[in-house]
Amino acid sequence: MSEPTDSHPSINHSQMAVEYTNMGAELSTELSTESQDDRPFREMMIASDMSASVDDPDITIIRDYTSSMSSAVKVEITDAGEAEFNYSTSAALRKCKKQVLQPYGRLLALIGWRALGRESISNNVGWKVLNVLYTIFILFLLIFSYIFQILVCQGRLNIHTDVKANTEAPATELPPTTSSYRTPIYINESGMVTAETITSMTTTNASSIQYAQPAQCSHVFTTYVVPDILHFMAYLLGFFYFRIQDNEQLYALMEKVFLKASVAQSRNVSRAKMIHMSRIYLLAGALWVVLSLAVQGVFVAAFGVDQMTFLGTAVQWRGWHIMLICLQMLGALVTNAVNYAVVVNYTTQCEMIIYYMKGIFRRLQEKSTDLKLAMHDILDAGKSISQLNGQIAKMTSLCAVNFAELSIIGLVILFLNEFNSVLIWVYRGTFPILWLVILILPLVQAARLNSTIMSLKRIGLDMRVFGYQNSSQLERDSFLLFLLNLNFKAKLFHIPIKPSYLFGILVLVTFTLLLLLQTSVIGGSSIFL
Repeated sequence: MSEPTDSHPSINHSQMAVEYTNMGAELSTELSTESQDDRPFREMMIASDMSASVDDPDITIIRDYTSSMSSAVKVEITDAGEAEFNYSTSAALRKCKKQVLQPYGRLLALIGWRALGRESISNNVGWKVLNVLYTIFILFLLIFSYIFQILVCQGRLNIHTDVKANTEAPATELPPTTSSYRTPIYINESGMVTAETITSMTTTNASSIQYAQPAQCSHVFTTYVVPDILHFMAYLLGFFYFRIQDNEQLYALMEKVFLKASVAQSRNVSRAKMIHMSRIYLLAGALWVVLSLAVQGVFVAAFGVDQMTFLGTAVQWRGWHIMLICLQMLGALVTNAVNYAVVVNYTTQCEMIIYYMKGIFRRLQEKSTDLKLAMHDILDAGKSISQLNGQIAKMTSLCAVNFAELSIIGLVILFLNEFNSVLIWVYRGTFPILWLVILILPLVQAARLNSTIMSLKRIGLDMRVFGYQNSSQLERDSFLLFLLNLNFKAKLFHIPIKPSYLFGILVLVTFTLLLLLQTSVIGGSSIFL
């Protein structure tokens, strides 16, 4: 007798498993192409289609088991702050390019270090001609600014003649007078003939009192010519570095640092924080340029430019002083924009390398990286430091010489100043602060970078004592020897900048100023100083 057969067709379970496997592969392929926002909706649609098209009881059991397993998964949704949001690398680089690199590129184009319309310049003759003419115009503004500084004794930086008003004639000469009566004279204790009074009709003395004109513009070579030559050398180096070589070192460094900024570092070394700090440096530099132009305007208001002195010879501008002031302002804008571009590039690269080194330091502390991989990352950081010590460090060093000279002279004249004019005191007070700020910034950044490198050497000693993962003692000794032989240091003037050096110089300068003030060498016998 034959066995009774079931009315339902038999189910081939192996074939059903293969079909479900293929269906799962197709589902994963489709979901991988979907965006994060559309994926849940897409999954529900596919699940509903499957449930509608499949009515087999065995398949229903499998589906119910899968849904029960999914419901057992605990899902936590928490809010993430903006600074801790884990950007993808491409999105972070796009944001960095929009908020940091594009404004910096416009700054380079402003001073002639980037070509205007560089995307279409190769196929357009008009852009090429415009770039040539614009570069010539920028060079004209720079050279005019250098010459005009000498003509007007820019800054009034003579510590002998620019600290007090020229209200007295020399003791060996009688002051000229245009009045109808003779100025009474007398013989002083030293036997020299001097003027007792100066009449208000003496035009030369009146103009010198009004604008505080010095007797002559002295120390021209050391005060103006040498700093201008150094600044122009920095401009030519930047022109070759950015315009001729079309160097993109800053962008390449940011890209490398963003790739290494892992999720574990998101709180301290996040990409958002790096972009934020870069924008702060960019905006602070722009504010510095605006303040420098404001200080230039205070100088014009305090001393005037109707009559200038060139090497002891009075020069009358005869109504052209407004146009000359405008040209000088444009020249000062370009000159200070060059300083701004150099310092911002150097400080931003230092900040990026610091983030990169801190990431290595954090991974070593957490013991989440291999020693060989850590050595590879440290060597990459060393390459970036070597590039930093190249053309950018040379340009920064040349500009820093000017910053240091203007800061020192400005401080000395501030302590020796005897003018009673409020505008002159405002100018004397803001002038050294302006140049001290831009001098200190690259020095501090270089010192911070070197301090971060030293912290890696300290963690190498800790690893040698307490161990590291499953590494052997030989591997830890090799890693420690590698760290101790590192010679990566940020340099300016070809000198490694260390925090101990900066603190030592600060203490020495502070005590020197206190000694000079207490002995009345500078500042006089003021009750305040």
